[in-house]
Amino acid sequence: MIGLSLSDPNLRRLLEIAAQKQSKNCRHYAFIQRLSNDSLIDDSSCVKINEASVNKILQTHHIIQEKMMESLGTRVIWFEDYSEIPVLLDEIRK
Repeated sequence: MIGLSLSDPNLRRLLEIAAQKQSKNCRHYAFIQRLSNDSLIDDSSCVKINEASVNKILQTHHIIQEKMMESLGTRVIWFEDYSEIPVLLDEIRK
């Protein structure tokens, strides 16, 4: 799935039903953009968060996302920049 936020409850319900009917093998893949430190660190903010804390928050967020998608029978393929998607699709196709 490319270009979907996967936040639609109807889509999530369909994925959950499909996951229950399938074996443990993931048959769905979601391309999700990996969050970066820049998205959480705001220079104009009064509250300063050190980079180590931001990295830990992001790591935890990505693990939670993967586990949540895994429960729906969906494997996450992370990308950082949209220009990576065609390359990733080519690699999958091969």
